[in-house]
Amino acid sequence: MKYAYLMFCGLLMTATTRADMFWPTDDAWIPLYTDGSALADASNDTGNKGHPYLDIVGDATYASGYLHFLDADTNIGATDDMLLLRLRLNGTKNKMKGAWQVFFETDGNDGVEWVLQLTSDDLAKEGELQFGTSGGETKDSITFGSLAWSGNYEGNVHWTGEATSDGSRFGGDDDYFLDLAMPWNEFSGITGIATNSGSFRVAAATSQQSGQLSDGSLSDFIMTIPISNFTDFENFNIVIPEPAAASLLVGAGCAILLSRRIFGLRA
Repeated sequence: MKYAYLMFCGLLMTATTRADMFWPTDDAWIPLYTDGSALADASNDTGNKGHPYLDIVGDATYASGYLHFLDADTNIGATDDMLLLRLRLNGTKNKMKGAWQVFFETDGNDGVEWVLQLTSDDLAKEGELQFGTSGGETKDSITFGSLAWSGNYEGNVHWTGEATSDGSRFGGDDDYFLDLAMPWNEFSGITGIATNSGSFRVAAATSQQSGQLSDGSLSDFIMTIPISNFTDFENFNIVIPEPAAASLLVGAGCAILLSRRIFGLRA
C-alpha cells in the first residue's frame, strides 16, 4: 500500500459549526461489519484500564461501531449531507481525557490512508475533531500525517453522557455512545469517495494521547467490509456477507493536512 501523504496546494483548513445538526435516533444507525460478523471488541483488553471511556467494546449482538448518512434533502433543517460514525464505549468518568479515532482505507489495499480523530481534555465539555492523512499496514506502523479538515466540537461531536438504550453492559457497567460527524462534501472532496462511486472501510481505536493508538479494532488491524453508494441512503451498499449479522467500521481514504499538535508532528 502506498502511504497517502498528499499535499493539497491552496487547501485551507476550515472549522464547521453544526448548529443545525440533527443526530439520528438509535434505530437509524447501521451496524458496522467485518467478514461475517459484527465489529466486536472485548472489554478491558488494553492498557487503558481505569479509563473505561477509552475502551471500545462490542460483540455480535451489540456492535462496536455504527454508521449513518444524513441526507440534507430529506432532513428538514439540515443544510449539508453528513457522514456520521458511532463508537460504543465501556463507561464514563469525570473529566474524560484522551483521543478517539476512526481510520479509513480507501484504495482497496492493505493499510489505512486517513484518520478522523477527536482529542479532548474533558469529553463532556470540549474537544477538537480533525481529519488528516495516515498510513501503515500493521498496528505498529500506523503514522499520523498532515491536517486536511477540522470541525468544531459543538455540532460535530455528540456525547450525551447517558447509558446506551440497548442495555449493553460490557464489563458489568453501563456502556455509552460517542458520535462523530463530518460534512460529506469535505470528506468526499478530500478522499475522492462520491455518493455513487468508490468505497471505503474503517477501523476504530482510542488512546490516552493524540497521535497514538492502544484500543479498538485497529489495535488488531480488523477492518470492516466495504460500503459504497450513498445516493439513496436507505438502499446504499453495506455488502453484508450471507448469512450475516455483523457490524462494520468502514475504512475510508482521505487526503488531509493534520495539525502538528494533534498528530505530534515537528515544525
